[in-house]
Amino acid sequence: MPVSTLTSKGQITIPKSIRDRFELEVGCIVEFIVDDEGRIVLRPRREDAADSVFGLLRAFAREERISVDDMKRVVRARAGKK
Repeated sequence: MPVSTLTSKGQITIPKSIRDRFELEVGCIVEFIVDDEGRIVLRPRREDAADSVFGLLRAFAREERISVDDMKRVVRARAGKK
């Protein structure tokens, strides 16, 4: 069973075998869920490209500023993924 140690900064490293199995890459978002029995479940958040683009469009509709860097980050994160 893969394990990880919490650092003094509150960080953990997800073991490579887990990153590979769930295709986690730099910039991936993971959710921490506490179930009814008090267990912590770590789950990758999956968004498709449309979700990312629509999120940017919703921000634009609310007149929020969207930086070019944010747009590039979304495009890079979703490039090549189907």
